[in-house]
Amino acid sequence: MAGFGKVVFFSALTAAGLACFAESPEWVLKTNYTNRVNRVSEARDDLGIVRIDTGSQSNLRRGAICKVYRDKKYIGDVVVVESDKTRAVAMVTSDISVEKGDAVYITPAN
Repeated sequence: MAGFGKVVFFSALTAAGLACFAESPEWVLKTNYTNRVNRVSEARDDLGIVRIDTGSQSNLRRGAICKVYRDKKYIGDVVVVESDKTRAVAMVTSDISVEKGDAVYITPAN
């Protein structure tokens, strides 16, 4: 019986150790967003929308808020309204002028 107790103890210890050192899923860590630069591939000021050159492959989904920069200067935010695998369409949220080639960063909170 003493051997069975040791087996149970070491099994519980191993399970606890694996739980402590298990790698978190990427969607929890959000590490793939921080330095990835995406670009505006098309801008329509008359409609207040832009097309972004990435999509669901970069975990960019409807409702995501993105920061737009031009020459390393913050311009404003856009909100994704539609996304497929390789591109997304976003609505400009403020009175800003977004141009083709502007840098788009997906915010980590999305």
